[in-house]
Amino acid sequence: MPISEAFDDGNLFSQARVLFNLEQGCVVWLVNHIKLPCGNKMSADKLTWVPAMHAINGQLVAT
Repeated sequence: MPISEAFDDGNLFSQARVLFNLEQGCVVWLVNHIKLPCGNKMSADKLTWVPAMHAINGQLVAT
């Protein structure tokens, strides 16, 4: 579930998404795809645990 609008300028794509709403918090996936000067693409994604928050209607909400 997206919790931020996607940014995409052709060189960088970035968006925050919640993968799982769990009982005590949620898992957030920070999606980043980068086009390098040589033309190759790479991903620099991150996963993080956010305690006491849930994604509801596209927003993080304290629980």
